[in-house]
Amino acid sequence: MRTPPAAAFAFLLSAVAPVSADDFDAWILSRGQVQTLGHPGEEPLPVGSLQKPFIARAWARSHPAGAMPRFTCTRNSGCWRPSGHGTLDLRGAIRESCNTYFRLLARDTPPEAIRASFEGAGFAWAGEMSNAEAIGIKGPAGVRVAPERLIESYVDLVRTPWTAREDVRREMLAGLKDAAEDGTAAGLRLWGFMAKTGTVPALDGAALKTSGFAMILDDQGFAFLGLLRRGTGREAAIRAGAEIARLRPGSIVRAPATSPAQSKPRPLARKRALEDPVRVEMLDELRLTGFRLKNLGSSPVDSSHGYVGPGAAVEAGPGDLFSEGDWEIRAVKPAFERRVHASLEVERREGPRRLIATMTARDYANGILKAELGTAPGPLRVQLAAAVLRFAARGPRHPNADACDSTHCAWFVGEGPVPRWLRPDAARNETDVAPDLTDEEWVRAVGEARAEPRGPDSWTADCGGEPLSPHFIWGGGDRRVVACPRHPKGSGRVWRREWPEAELIAVFGSKPQAIDVTTIDGQWMLRMKLAPRSAGGLSTTIALPYDEAHRRLAQRLGWDAMPAPAARVSRNAGGFVAEGVGFGHRAGLCLGSPATAR
Repeated sequence: MRTPPAAAFAFLLSAVAPVSADDFDAWILSRGQVQTLGHPGEEPLPVGSLQKPFIARAWARSHPAGAMPRFTCTRNSGCWRPSGHGTLDLRGAIRESCNTYFRLLARDTPPEAIRASFEGAGFAWAGEMSNAEAIGIKGPAGVRVAPERLIESYVDLVRTPWTAREDVRREMLAGLKDAAEDGTAAGLRLWGFMAKTGTVPALDGAALKTSGFAMILDDQGFAFLGLLRRGTGREAAIRAGAEIARLRPGSIVRAPATSPAQSKPRPLARKRALEDPVRVEMLDELRLTGFRLKNLGSSPVDSSHGYVGPGAAVEAGPGDLFSEGDWEIRAVKPAFERRVHASLEVERREGPRRLIATMTARDYANGILKAELGTAPGPLRVQLAAAVLRFAARGPRHPNADACDSTHCAWFVGEGPVPRWLRPDAARNETDVAPDLTDEEWVRAVGEARAEPRGPDSWTADCGGEPLSPHFIWGGGDRRVVACPRHPKGSGRVWRREWPEAELIAVFGSKPQAIDVTTIDGQWMLRMKLAPRSAGGLSTTIALPYDEAHRRLAQRLGWDAMPAPAARVSRNAGGFVAEGVGFGHRAGLCLGSPATAR
C-alpha cells in the first residue's frame, strides 16, 4: 500500500501530539491510505495474538456447518492467565485473547486451511507452523507480517462478509467489540471501536521484556495499529486510545471504571449473551463418592455408556458424558435426589464426584426460582429471573463452569425437589415447588434484563428479614416493599467488613477522607470524600449506588466486601468498617442462607 503525500494527512498530523519515537509507533489507515507516526520502520514483525482472528477464519472455511466450539481453559491449561478463563465461545475467547481456546481451535483446523488464511492475510514464515505459533507464540517458524498489510487484512475481516460462515464472522466481530469495551483492550476508553491486542517478546531483544500491539478499528474503514515497544498489548491499547482521541477530536471518551466522573451505570457487560446456554457445576459440596443417573424421559438418550433407555439408570463415573435429556440424580450417602433437564458431564478427577450440567438459560432461571421463591406469586418471579440473566451474563465464576449450584453463585435445584438440610447427612425434600416460568413471564424477564437502568446482577445469600424497596437499592421508581417469602422480619444476620485504606486507594485512585451512607432521592448511596490527587488540587466527593459500589469494592476486596447495602460506615485504625444486616440485595430477591441451603 503506497504512503500518501504529506499534505494529504496534514489535517491528521495537526490534531496529533508528537508521538515519542522511543516507545510508541503507529500506523493509521484512513480514507484508504496509511500514515505512520513515530519511526516504526517497514520490516515485517511478529504480532502475537493479533493472529488469532485468522485462526477463526481458517476454522470457518474448513467447517461449512456446525456450531462454533466452546473450549474450557483451566489453571492447568498453560494459558497466559494462570487461573484460566473458564469455558468460552469464540466471542469470549476474542474478548479475553484466550490462548487455550485458540490453540484448541487451531488443533481442530486442517493445517492447509490455516496456511491459506495466513497467506491471504500477508503473513510469512519458514517451515511448518505449530499450533502454538499459529496463535502468536514465538517459535522456529518465525511468523511475521508487515504492519501495513496487517491493517489491510483486519479491515477486510471487519468489512467483507464470509460467504460460507457469516455467523462465525459476526461472533468474531462481537468479540472484537467486547475486547474494546471490557476485554484486553478496555484501556482504549473510546466508544464505537473494535479492538484486538497482542504481546510479544521485546522486539529489541531485551531479556524478560515485552512489546505490545493494539489494533483498533471501526466499521467505516478507519484502522489504527499501535506498537508500544516496551509494554504489553493492554498498555498499547491505553496509548492508542490517547492518540486516537487526539487524532479524532469527535471521539467519545468513556470514563474509567474508577473515575468519579462515571455517574451513569455501566452497560451490561456482554461476556456472554443473555440467553446463551449455562454450564452449572453441581454436587461439589455434597462430596459424593458415587451416584446414579436415571433417564426420566420417554425416549432413549445417548451417553458414553451407549443409549440409556426410558426408566433405565446407570452408575456415573469420571469422564462419563450424557446427552441432553430429563435426568434424575440420586445418591445414597448422603441421601440426595435432584432432577434436571440438561446434558451432563462427570468431571474426570480424583476424589468426590462432580457434575457439569449444560442447560438453557431458561432452565437455569427456573432452577433458581424453585430454590428461592417456592410457590411465591407474581412480580418476584420475573424480577428474580431477570436478575439471574444479568448475573450469568457477567461471565464464568468457575474455571470449568459459568456458575455452581450453591450459594457461592446462586442456589440452584433444577427441577427439584428442594432439599432442607436437617443435618449434614439427611435432608427433607420439599416437592411443592414453583412452576416453571410461563412464556409470557420469560419474555418479560428477558426484557427486564436488557432494560436500562438495570437491576441487580450480583448477590450472596440472605435478605436478613429486612427487605427494602427496589428503588432504594437500584433506583427506577418502584418504591414498594415486598415481604421476603423466605425470611421473617427480625431474623436478620448482621455482617461487618473491614475496608483497608490501602485497598480503597487502589480502587478509587485517591485516599478516602470520609465515607458514609446517605439517601439521594430515596436511593441508597455510598458517599465518599476523596483527597486531592495532586498538590494544590481539590478534594472530590462521589456518591455510588449499591451495584456500582459493590462492583468497585470487589475489584480488590472480593465478591463479599459489601454483602448488602451498608447501614453505616465508620473509620478505624486501618481504614474503614462497614456494617449492615442481611447477605443479599434485601428486596425479596435473596438466596437462602447457608445454614438452610447447604
